[in-house]
Amino acid sequence: MTILCFHDDADRYDFPVSAHVSVDYGLLFMVTKYGYLYLCDMETSACLCCTRVSMDIIFTSTLNGDTQGILGVSRGGQVITVDLKKEMLISYVRDKAKKRNQANRLERAINQ
Repeated sequence: MTILCFHDDADRYDFPVSAHVSVDYGLLFMVTKYGYLYLCDMETSACLCCTRVSMDIIFTSTLNGDTQGILGVSRGGQVITVDLKKEMLISYVRDKAKKRNQANRLERAINQ
């Protein structure tokens, strides 16, 4: 089980609107109403990173099977695409998030 931490009082009303699994990489993409993307490791359920992908409310998204990223639509009609820069993600998970085991597993999955 992944626990999402909301650090801002305004975000206490935020909640997940979609969750998509990239079987190829073993990752869970969780998108919240207020436009945050949580990237989680499926094996350990560890949150690898969190970033805001839209300032507008996101009401739907789907996994992009070609790139293993996600496509979303905001309330304003903006189409949002998020794709992984694989080498940068591995480096971030290894160096910044200090999750060496997850980075090694992710690297093996990506290089298959």
